[in-house]
Amino acid sequence: MPHVDLSQTFLPEVALLASIKAKFDADGVHSPLIEMLAENNIDLVADTAMGVTAVASNTNYLALQKTSQELTQQRDLLMAPLAKHVSGSFQFLKKFYGTSFKTVGEWGATISNNGKITYPTDTVGMVALFTTIKAKHDSYTLTTSPLASYLKQNSISLTTDAANAAKALTTQTECDAAKTNRENESQNRNNNWSIPNNHVHKIVAFLKTMYPTNFKALGTYGITMVTSPKLVKDRTIKIPILTDKLGVKTPIGSVIQNKGVEPLTIYKGKTLGAVSYTLAPAEKAVIEKGFGVFSIQHSSAINIGILQVSPY
Repeated sequence: MPHVDLSQTFLPEVALLASIKAKFDADGVHSPLIEMLAENNIDLVADTAMGVTAVASNTNYLALQKTSQELTQQRDLLMAPLAKHVSGSFQFLKKFYGTSFKTVGEWGATISNNGKITYPTDTVGMVALFTTIKAKHDSYTLTTSPLASYLKQNSISLTTDAANAAKALTTQTECDAAKTNRENESQNRNNNWSIPNNHVHKIVAFLKTMYPTNFKALGTYGITMVTSPKLVKDRTIKIPILTDKLGVKTPIGSVIQNKGVEPLTIYKGKTLGAVSYTLAPAEKAVIEKGFGVFSIQHSSAINIGILQVSPY
């Protein structure tokens, strides 16, 4: 059965409202919508104004999303060597202490009875762990720190790492602020667009009833009809622990949501490249242009990652 191809993404919805209003204005007193709009208390001028406000919020949202992606990248560049140094240090210390491997707990490690070390998955936690290592290392003033030979052999400067850790924390704070502001703009956009969008759907339903087979008439309002079956299926991608999922393909405008309990990093393209953003648990994102093919980095060693993809 033919059905309306009604976009579920924001900007096409705004464009459809503009098309409907343009047609309504052009028809003037002869518009078949006059009585329907009055009956449903729909004011296309007011709706358009709310749409303009919503578009402004959406523009801010996209800018803040880009900012958060850039800050995330900067943070990751700072944290990658730091995390490597922390992990390497603990592995060295575990071997150094031998059967007394649980002594690494004095350096801040969380270590099980069988010697498995659990590392923080967030910036604040990793920096705190690094700070504990450095403090323990620096406490050896009268004797040589057990870590000294490893640091020297691998050209690791804890002073440099400390500076990078401080920068990473600052960047994380800026990133968190950008994400908070981004979500505020998203909420403002959704709040302002809720009523106009509801009106658009009512108008489309009314016009489809008025012109059940006259697709050309519907087209003059900017409405697209399709005759193929409408298939909308969500898919769930499960990512094993400490595993990356590369080259995921999905249409632009699709919605992805982190259904797991661990953060996922979404990278543009078929590899873990430079452009990325982090999707927190339960957080959603719209697949923008350039992310039609993306890759997923899942760094948790505890829980699997779960990403739901909903076609637009």
